Amino acid sequence: MMKRDVPVYLITGFLESGKTQFLDFTIHQSYFQIPDKTLLILCEEGEEEYDEESLKKMNTVIEIIEDPEDFNADTLQMLNKKHQPGRVLVEYNPLWSVDKFYQTDMPRYWDLAQHIVTVDASTFQIYMNNMKSLFMEMIRNADLVIFNRCQDEHPLANFRRSVKVVNSRAEVVFENEEGEIDDIFQDEMPYDMNADIIDIEDIDYGIWYVDMMDNLDKYVDKTVRFKGQVLKSRELNAGFFVPGRMAMTCCADDTQFIGYICKNPAAKRLRIGSWVTVTAKVKDEFMEVYNGRGPVLYATEIEAAEITLLYNFYKEELKRELEAFLVAFRCGNDLYPDETARCYKENDVEAPERTDEEKRMLKKAAWYSNFMDKRKPPTALIGEPEEED
Repeated sequence: MMKRDVPVYLITGFLESGKTQFLDFTIHQSYFQIPDKTLLILCEEGEEEYDEESLKKMNTVIEIIEDPEDFNADTLQMLNKKHQPGRVLVEYNPLWSVDKFYQTDMPRYWDLAQHIVTVDASTFQIYMNNMKSLFMEMIRNADLVIFNRCQDEHPLANFRRSVKVVNSRAEVVFENEEGEIDDIFQDEMPYDMNADIIDIEDIDYGIWYVDMMDNLDKYVDKTVRFKGQVLKSRELNAGFFVPGRMAMTCCADDTQFIGYICKNPAAKRLRIGSWVTVTAKVKDEFMEVYNGRGPVLYATEIEAAEITLLYNFYKEELKRELEAFLVAFRCGNDLYPDETARCYKENDVEAPERTDEEKRMLKKAAWYSNFMDKRKPPTALIGEPEEED
């Protein structure tokens, strides 16, 4: 008889994030019952405790692993042989490193079915400020992230974006005392969704990326414009590239590239790493690299952002230099009127104090004037001065 796979459910989260409460509730639900034994492995002691007698009625046994060094292939093999479970639940201590869990060899037929992370919304920001790297490690491969104990004042949209930027495929659920919260993300976007071309500012790129991932329908057939860096992949045909940006996950040294597939015949001529401004229409299509359907951008215009940036930079520099040159030219040729000029006017208004930029310009103008030819116009053009009687 062929041995069936044993599904393994990994549940992790910081202390008092609701792991035990979530597992205890789930184990006692009728839809979660199976004829075989369920092995519950506990890797930390929280405030909540399990009622072992109640769990026995659910055909569930508890095993405790207190030391991270004991969470290894040998221990898991021993537990598998001892209980022959049909299902395994692991309440894992994130301080032991979730990466270590993934690196541990599981017994034969054990197969990770789902990775769930529980988060206490009331303490989320505190953990993000102090243990961000651990949280990012927890959610990087998670299938489901549950924010519980949510209140009206919590910035839930920001919480969701924090997860989605790191793990775009994770499902994010929010719960309050009454259960799951619906329709909480109708907040207005920082860009005009009704514009002919939706302009995505640099600072809003992450918001747009996450929102389009979750709400693709509202972007389909709309035109967006944004600036991104060119990435190419061997998995994509010559006419495709990915314009995107690096997003910080847990620290400045831990970033990842986020972006959507873009189609345009000019893609093969784009230099990897170059910056471009893309104007594109959004479509919902199947792509193998997505392992399903997802956003595909059909670029109608690709502008080399670096060329535009350099052009604007040198245009402004030329403007600054010409301003200093004109001041030098007027001073060097005595073109400013003095008291003897008919156009001279007294100005009693006190001149404002010059800015540092104006002082810099005047200093440069004085330097320019030293190298200018001081020439007078021919007298034939202006006539000889009249002699006074």
